[in-house]
Amino acid sequence: MENDSDHCNAYNQGLLITFVLFPFRFVDNIDNMQWTIFMVFFTLVGKSLSGQSCPAPANSGCTCVDGPPDSTGRVINCRDAGLTSIPVFTPSDEVFLELTFSNIQSPSVYCDRCNKITVVPDNAFQGIKFKALDLSKNSVTDFKTGAFAGLEDYLEELVIQGSSSAPVPYTAISRLRKLKKLSLSHFSQSIIGRDSTDIQSLMNLETLEFKNMNTEFIQSDAFKDRVPMLKRLVLENLKIRTFPVAGIAELTSLEHLSAVNLQIKEIPYQAFASLHNLQELVLSHNGLTTLRSGCFDGIQDTLRYLGLHINNLDESSVGAIASERWDRLEQLNLGHNNIKVIPNGLFYNMRSLVYLNIDSNWLTKIESEDFQGLDSLQFLDVSYNNLQAIEDGAFLKTPKLQELDIRGENTNTPGNKATFLLTERSVQGLDHLERLILADTLTDEAALWGALKRLTNLQVLKLGGTGITEIPDFQFENNAQLKYLVVDNNKLTKLTEQQLYGLTDNLVSLNIGNNQISELDECALNKFTKLEMLYINNLPLHCDCKLVWLFDWLNELRIKQDIKFYLIRAVCNTPSLLANTNLLSVNRSHLVCDSSYTPKKCNNFTPPPSQTTTPVLPIEPVTRSSLADGIFSFEKISESSSTVRFEWRVTDPDKIEKYVMDYQLLRTFQWQSVEVPRTALSFEKENLRKNSNYLFCLTVVLRDLDKSSIRPCVVVNTLS
Repeated sequence: MENDSDHCNAYNQGLLITFVLFPFRFVDNIDNMQWTIFMVFFTLVGKSLSGQSCPAPANSGCTCVDGPPDSTGRVINCRDAGLTSIPVFTPSDEVFLELTFSNIQSPSVYCDRCNKITVVPDNAFQGIKFKALDLSKNSVTDFKTGAFAGLEDYLEELVIQGSSSAPVPYTAISRLRKLKKLSLSHFSQSIIGRDSTDIQSLMNLETLEFKNMNTEFIQSDAFKDRVPMLKRLVLENLKIRTFPVAGIAELTSLEHLSAVNLQIKEIPYQAFASLHNLQELVLSHNGLTTLRSGCFDGIQDTLRYLGLHINNLDESSVGAIASERWDRLEQLNLGHNNIKVIPNGLFYNMRSLVYLNIDSNWLTKIESEDFQGLDSLQFLDVSYNNLQAIEDGAFLKTPKLQELDIRGENTNTPGNKATFLLTERSVQGLDHLERLILADTLTDEAALWGALKRLTNLQVLKLGGTGITEIPDFQFENNAQLKYLVVDNNKLTKLTEQQLYGLTDNLVSLNIGNNQISELDECALNKFTKLEMLYINNLPLHCDCKLVWLFDWLNELRIKQDIKFYLIRAVCNTPSLLANTNLLSVNRSHLVCDSSYTPKKCNNFTPPPSQTTTPVLPIEPVTRSSLADGIFSFEKISESSSTVRFEWRVTDPDKIEKYVMDYQLLRTFQWQSVEVPRTALSFEKENLRKNSNYLFCLTVVLRDLDKSSIRPCVVVNTLS
């Protein structure tokens, strides 16, 4: 008799393959669905039977399936098989890609089908060979010394989970000399030390993960002369309170370091100084409040990603970011912190930055100089702040920006009714913007439409929940690239041919759901040549003869089994006879108008009525010219408890007319100015407050360059 778990596994795999092969195909009834699943199941089983046999016991709940499309080999899948011990496998010469005993749910959650393996005995996998073993989401209390016997020449990846009180089975692991990845979770190891962490034989290890453990400390010699190939270290949800500077210093080959959800509040001076190959650094979920000046020394030339999100950083504690020179940094995540203003010059040295997340903070305004230095920025997320305005010319500093996310502004504070102001002058510089997301940001409507007129390169525009009441006629006449328009959850009462003019040859998707539109104008929608999806959910439709065209279109989609039919929900609100009735459930003959109705004639606008707009004077960008950029650059910035010293390089001293150093204690907004001799190559300021953040801006006035000047700014932190 067929095993229930085998049938269940095959059934689920059949469903998965159905959606992969037929992503837009839906069936009429359950009989057809069963037939589809049967055919896929037959194909799957036939393929398995035509190849090599599966070494898993017949009643174990385990199956053998093909690996990922880009791989060659099979996987022994024992996920959610209800196992309490490792089954006895039939010996096989096949080298499998993976053997997995993981579960969808955590073992702490009640689950009938979950594996609950607690012991891995000696020779547990005798007779079979595989490259990866996944025992995550089990609670193994005992790994015998010879648990992995026979896998020494095959196993490259090991993911295991203990019972929180069980020690890490280093003795069993140390035999796996070809291991490249080791992931340890829910084990008991309070100290990662040289004697307590037996990994000296794992010379090929590239990834090492410690997760959900009681680890409090990493000793300075824990990794000394060990794991020379290690490229990725993950420290996640541990009990570490002080950043382990000495503990990781020996890992000079690291390319990725995650120190996530620890209990550290401060990143100390030169925390990563020896990690000269580091490319990705994730310090999220820590409650960080302090980044000491110079904490990123040593990685400015290599780091590509810096994640500081979900911490407690504010504008006074991010100075260490500004005081470095980031030659290769492409992504910076400052989301979910307590930043209220962007310190002047914060991004000045991030000329290669492509992605910037500063979402879910407490910003109220974007100043014109906030993005200075972001010449390469393409994606900017400032969503879920308290933004009320963007100052004129702010985006002149981001000439390559393609996506701007400003959704959810003023939603952080309950009851906040403030509106967001986006003007024609504030969007100057966004010539390459392709995606603008304003969803759920209550917006000044009159200013918004004028600003959008300037964004002629838009492909995606999301205005859902912005409070708009009417789309102006010919609003989109210059938006020949717009493909996706979302205006749902607003107060629109009509949608006309004139309002959508300009979109007929390019729009792919239109969402007008949850508005007050009762009549869908056929003339507004019947000319679209590329429209694939129309969202009209929750409209108070008046179902009469003016909706016959929609009835016929939906009926055609139903006959074709087009996916749009299943996603478009048109429900009548009036007349009372048809209230709350799906449009396609209405008898077509009931869609009638009174005798006074005259069918509307669609217009052909050739050309459209001329639309005049008030010319907007260009804002001159306050940025460094390329010529000036090659004349001056900071070389070194050093801080002590009360003194800051700047050193710089000048390629052509004759071009310098004078220097002026302006500085302020952050948040005081009280500037002090000092004139610096034109021949100087350094400046030192003494008698500063200890353990404080200062903003320094050096104005370099140049000769023979049309009286231009440059003004680099950096935030520095005096030592305690």
